[in-house]
Amino acid sequence: MSGRCGTCDKPLPTDADFAKCKVCKIGFHLSSCSTVSDSSWKTMGERRQTWKCPSCRNLGVNTKSSSKPSGTPEPKERKDSEKSNETDPIMRKLDEKFDTMQKHFDSVMEDFKKTLTFYGGQIEDLTTSLKLVEQKNVKIEKELEAQKEINTELKTRVRKLETIVEQKEQREKNNIMEITGFKDNVVDEKLFVRQLMEKVGATDVQVQVKKSVKPPKDEKPGTSTIYVHFQSEEDRNNVLSVIKQRKLYDEMNATIQSSNPVRLFFNEVLTPYYKSLFYEARRIKSEKNFAYLWIKNGKILLKKTADSQTQVLSSKDDIGRL
Repeated sequence: MSGRCGTCDKPLPTDADFAKCKVCKIGFHLSSCSTVSDSSWKTMGERRQTWKCPSCRNLGVNTKSSSKPSGTPEPKERKDSEKSNETDPIMRKLDEKFDTMQKHFDSVMEDFKKTLTFYGGQIEDLTTSLKLVEQKNVKIEKELEAQKEINTELKTRVRKLETIVEQKEQREKNNIMEITGFKDNVVDEKLFVRQLMEKVGATDVQVQVKKSVKPPKDEKPGTSTIYVHFQSEEDRNNVLSVIKQRKLYDEMNATIQSSNPVRLFFNEVLTPYYKSLFYEARRIKSEKNFAYLWIKNGKILLKKTADSQTQVLSSKDDIGRL
């Protein structure tokens, strides 16, 4: 057997298939130098052993007819040659079809490969973008956390400043005594205070007297409140101490001409803020059965039990911790 192609006379491949004629034993390159394509050769299976080159098919060469004239093939060989001549065009068309399909398949696969490469790049870009977004989110979260801490600190400072301002306003009222309980009574505030100071024994203490009148509303009687302004907090506290020690509020009740019983209250004056704190503290004291709640020198004081320490309530935070 020759190691060269019977058509182009080029060497036959040693690592790939090639067509080999059953009769002349000559090899041929697939597709380019023979009537059979590479894809057809792979699908022929055992029929490869019976394949004949065009020359042998046309001449009807057979090992058994070597003694006969070359132009007189046997009937069977002639029949096979005729049959082969009939199938050659079909095989060529099939080969062309297979080649076309192979090229189309290769083209589709190449497009698919390009598509995968494109979307792979898109996914990679998206992943990079997501990582950047995640990094930005982490940065924003840290900034928000830092801002939250700053806001908390600012709120604490603001509450402290509010407490300082309220304490200052309260100190400005620490020289004032408030007398309440006058209902629908025409009271001469200056005469009433003069009588009170005589009973206290403090006629030499200088004071200023003012009255606030609240008119009737929704079938509720009107009320009057007397404010006594002392020269100092000490004078105010001394007068209040005598009133409470000697229970002069009972005697002063009797000085009011009224058809209804009168009950007067003598207290320190609180700012609206401290007054709201006191009312809230009084509600909590009643709910939780605390022992004592009172006001002294403009401060709201609380004892949960008779033996517990005295607490100073100066802010809503203090009330919230009760």
